[in-house]
Amino acid sequence: MFAEDLVPFFSTKDFAVQALYDGTTSVAGIFDRSPGDLPDGLGLQEARPRFLCPRGSLPGDPHRKTLVIDGVSYVIAAVETDGAGVASLSLVKAP
Repeated sequence: MFAEDLVPFFSTKDFAVQALYDGTTSVAGIFDRSPGDLPDGLGLQEARPRFLCPRGSLPGDPHRKTLVIDGVSYVIAAVETDGAGVASLSLVKAP
């Protein structure tokens, strides 16, 4: 089985940011907040902010766990994996 080293793809020296997962674990990933920031009326109401990171950096089942990015808390609403070790987390701003 081939295992890609994903660390270079999620370097905070480039595009990645640090996030706090479930209040205990620091995770580097790429945060895309733009879909959730678009104005209403563009037909993208279902679009949500996303966080891409190595799946192995998320202990346990990430569903409904929290992720804090730049001081803003989000709940992980859905997790999609690409089969190569990358997880795409669909986020909802925590109440």
